[in-house]
Amino acid sequence: MTIILTSHDTGDIERLCEDVIVLNDGRIVLESNIREMRKNFFHSKIVEIEFAEKPEGLSLDAGVRVIHQNGPIVRLEVNLKTCDVNGVVSRIISQNAVRDITIQDPPLESIIQHIYLSGYHAGREAERNAQIDG
Repeated sequence: MTIILTSHDTGDIERLCEDVIVLNDGRIVLESNIREMRKNFFHSKIVEIEFAEKPEGLSLDAGVRVIHQNGPIVRLEVNLKTCDVNGVVSRIISQNAVRDITIQDPPLESIIQHIYLSGYHAGREAERNAQIDG
């Protein structure tokens, strides 16, 4: 059975759907499985670390950048083209007292935003050629 859900809430889409069709100006600009879309478009992970205390002078690998910090909580973006996320996390844990770590894919909303801002066009071939470098 197929059910069509129209929504601007990417959280709903991620929770309820396996496949997605993105429309722009009434035309299909992307038709893909969400898992495949993530694999084809994203080359980064978001790592959120809660340190035991606010870190001072955090030593990070090239390809890792701080995207947000609030006291002892730091959000990092790890470029998977240049870094191994497990190695990055292992080095941070070995050098700092850590309370919690969460590793996530960037939000689906980022793909949708990229599609609209880049003028991306439909087709599986185009999907392979218009990847987000993050």
